[in-house]
Amino acid sequence: DERIELLFAGNGQEALEKARQYLPDAMLLDVMMPGMDGYEVCRQIRSDPNLGEVPVVMITALDSQEARLEGLKAGADDFLTKPFNSLEIQIRIHNILRLNRYRSLMSERSRFQWIVEASTDGYLILSEDHMIRYANSLARLLLHLEEGEAQSDFLRQVEKYYQVEPAEAWEKWDQNPAPCYLVQPETATSPACWLLASATDSPLGGNNHRIVRLQDVTSKILADLDMRKFHAVVSHKLRTPVNQIVMSLALLADVVRNDDRGEDAQTCIDAARQGRAE
Repeated sequence: DERIELLFAGNGQEALEKARQYLPDAMLLDVMMPGMDGYEVCRQIRSDPNLGEVPVVMITALDSQEARLEGLKAGADDFLTKPFNSLEIQIRIHNILRLNRYRSLMSERSRFQWIVEASTDGYLILSEDHMIRYANSLARLLLHLEEGEAQSDFLRQVEKYYQVEPAEAWEKWDQNPAPCYLVQPETATSPACWLLASATDSPLGGNNHRIVRLQDVTSKILADLDMRKFHAVVSHKLRTPVNQIVMSLALLADVVRNDDRGEDAQTCIDAARQGRAE
């Protein structure tokens, strides 16, 4: 049983003020109210960006088509005709709240799809058995999924096209989806590709078990590799002349060791070896 908290207003203006203050889940509006009637209140609710989605049930003693058409034009979702009983109100409110939750869920899903379709990353929603229930356009491209293709196993799809690094992380990915790299090595017809795959278990539960994000980090990985190669080349180039100097000093030391006049030269050689001038 749902617990419903009721708020009351004595006229149309008060109803609007309380609605803006409390943001109700649903509103019951009597058509005939002092000052501002129910039709006008409903119109103002629909024009308010914070209240526009609130379900409105209009209560009227006028069981006529004209009254209902006026209510529909104002934005009413449902009608109750006087007299009515409390059970009918409870059932109507329960149904309209359930429909509104579904409408809100569909609206949130539409916004989510719009955001991820415009994203520069791939997004997937997996079921508990790893079947792909949703994939945005980029994720379908990265995993070579055809538009409208039947559900595919995410793990098998990855292993079909990518090498996973580190391999030990992928072996435990089912229970512990730690971030890992999906790698396509460079070939004669295509460049290398590196994807960072991260995942989180969905709080929604049910069939929406896990959300996966695929980030293309190819540029960063290749830049890091190029920088490492550059450092290795520079280090080698710097070591080569130093080694030649050390070898030359060793040969010179052998020459002057047997020469009585080589004392001053030996002093210079020792200073050079120690990296300081005497």
